Amino acid sequence: SGQTWTPVNTGLLNPWIRSLLSTGTTNYTGTDGGGIYASAFDSPFWESINSGLNNSRITSLEHNWNTVFAGTRGGGVLLSSDNGNNWVLCTPGIGSPFITSLKCIGNLIFTGTQGMGIFRSPDNGQTWYAANNGLNNPYITFFASDDTILYAGTMDGIYYTDDLGNTWIYYSKGPTETNISALLVSALKIFMGSPETGIYASIDGGATWNQRNNGLTSLKIISLAKSGNNILASTQTGLFISNNDALVWTPVN
Repeated sequence: SGQTWTPVNTGLLNPWIRSLLSTGTTNYTGTDGGGIYASAFDSPFWESINSGLNNSRITSLEHNWNTVFAGTRGGGVLLSSDNGNNWVLCTPGIGSPFITSLKCIGNLIFTGTQGMGIFRSPDNGQTWYAANNGLNNPYITFFASDDTILYAGTMDGIYYTDDLGNTWIYYSKGPTETNISALLVSALKIFMGSPETGIYASIDGGATWNQRNNGLTSLKIISLAKSGNNILASTQTGLFISNNDALVWTPVN
């Protein structure tokens, strides 16, 4: 549940972790500048798996069945169908090589970009199509999902789609600080991380927001995750946990 942590860094030569993915049998780590590492499930040993990778700045990882996808900062989207041993560029139709987020909903893969909005693939990354109907801001910062509803954080606030990306609906402007670096959605509760002013929470579906930084030693939020009844926040100064909807944060480093 995140209360205690054990180092598992053997073989991991780059500490700048930007994305984590577990497929059930293999764990993947995406780093900023060091590419991708893989580890057998429950193993503390990591191995670099960058064959065919055209860009070592990994921003996001996702998987759909036996295919692993990697979003990069400047190199587009790559996929691997052999557990990361080889990577192949799969960006026909994506209008920008700067990928910020990847998310799988059903059999569709969604990718968020900097400046060109959202694209989706119905054929496991072979072709991509723009999916921006209703989206007023093309700068996508993060995806979050709640069952079949997909949320997109933008420089203009939060949008959502309940029809697999056919239309996007403006959900909430968020607080006055709308530069979103992380998003976590659970029913009507929304938790938003900012790269400058910490964490905000809304318990009424985005109508009102409150800043919730009690206990944090850094207001630069990198990611948010849920583990049981706990919320985990990754920041510039380490990892924090909250068991009361972000009212109080405790370091777990």
